[in-house]
Amino acid sequence: MSWAVWLTGVPGSGKSTLARAVADRLAGMGQSVTVLELDRMRRFVTPAPTSSDAERDVVYRALVWVAASLTEAGLPVVIDATAHRRQWRDLARAVIPRFAEVHVTCPLEVATTREQRRRGGAAPPGIYARAGRPGARVPGIDVPYEPPLAPDLVVDGAGEPIDRAAERVTAMALGLAGAGAHPAPADRWVIWITGRPGSGKSTLACGAAERLQSDGIPIKLLAFADLRALLAPGYTPPAADEILHRAVIYAARLLTRAGVAVIVDATAPRLAWRPGCAP
Repeated sequence: MSWAVWLTGVPGSGKSTLARAVADRLAGMGQSVTVLELDRMRRFVTPAPTSSDAERDVVYRALVWVAASLTEAGLPVVIDATAHRRQWRDLARAVIPRFAEVHVTCPLEVATTREQRRRGGAAPPGIYARAGRPGARVPGIDVPYEPPLAPDLVVDGAGEPIDRAAERVTAMALGLAGAGAHPAPADRWVIWITGRPGSGKSTLACGAAERLQSDGIPIKLLAFADLRALLAPGYTPPAADEILHRAVIYAARLLTRAGVAVIVDATAPRLAWRPGCAP
């Protein structure tokens, strides 16, 4: 079991810059970390986004599941995501034992100027330019940004030197790490066990994972049922299954790139949902 640190703040507050600085600092200490960037993940799980509230809720809950899956496999994670609704970050705290939340504060006018000047990266361009238009959902303007009530750390994204901020976040992360071990690199592969509900695939997947773990092979079992259980009760948007299956593939890719073998336990009734897991 490893740790996760969530960097939250309005778009343009400096989250991504800080996430990269923390990852670089940890790498300099010989410790690898996965930067889980929502903007990058969203491109994969919602290639044709609607940006509706329902879609965002599913995507953020999938983000939490991916982060939890990585930490359960022994991989440390820095989450780079605005998450304007507090409940998504609270969900992560509830399901990830070693978790911390960092609030990157920044005046809206500074964040707006930065976003206008930003070039490259995974974030969609012109976020603040869309604010105030019909259907716009820009956090901090069109929809409220709910700041953490009790963040583990606060960073002044407009005034604090990035090196100092990265040093403080890194120190906190190392405090979360405890004695958790990182998995040794192994052969990278994915086995997807599919079949109708009740076919016995979950029993087979669990048995195979336990056998491989007993042989000392770093492996993570990704159960689709665990991901779906994180959705809000009684609330299933029409496109949820597409998003969730893509999230399973995304998690499998991140795990295999880190040297963790993966077994996927998911019916995945559509053939298009099963390919694409290879590293």
